[in-house]
Amino acid sequence: MSDNSLPDEIISEILSPALQVPDEKFSDVCSRVSPFAEYVESPSAYLVVCKSWLRVATPLLYKVVVLRSKAQAKALAQVLDKNPDLGQFIRRLRLEGGYGVPMRTILASSPNISDIFVTLDVVSSDSAVGLYHGLGWINPRRLILHDSFEQPCKNKTASKLLEGLNKAIPHWERLVRWLISCVAGFII
Repeated sequence: MSDNSLPDEIISEILSPALQVPDEKFSDVCSRVSPFAEYVESPSAYLVVCKSWLRVATPLLYKVVVLRSKAQAKALAQVLDKNPDLGQFIRRLRLEGGYGVPMRTILASSPNISDIFVTLDVVSSDSAVGLYHGLGWINPRRLILHDSFEQPCKNKTASKLLEGLNKAIPHWERLVRWLISCVAGFII
């Protein structure tokens, strides 16, 4: 039987556009609603086509991670606990909340993060403890901070998150770019 499979490089070129998250969308701080708020079919569907697509698409899928809920953060932390090598693929991380203790695992497992988006729009019932402790484990090149246009969050969770950022940023030796939108009370 002949092998009709394509080389991994060709499969990567085919799948990259479908799995890519444009930087304009990742770093969007101007929209009142997250650019990721609309339902779209999960790009992870490409991973189940065949084994070669799974092998090639997995690093592409993990390159940009957008977390919008506690459940997503918990699921990612569980995946990284079982497969720590997957954290090596995460380059850009967009956090649209605090997401509690799982953030510690996510950040500790993702040493190659170059861009991190953090929203300060965290509700008081959310927890930023994992994010607070985990920020010291990364060394990004770019930080994007976002706060609401109407009223900056002024609760204990948002204050703790700001405290964690103020503590971590001086140790981020690679940090060369940052974008801050409507942030009050942040000191660099």
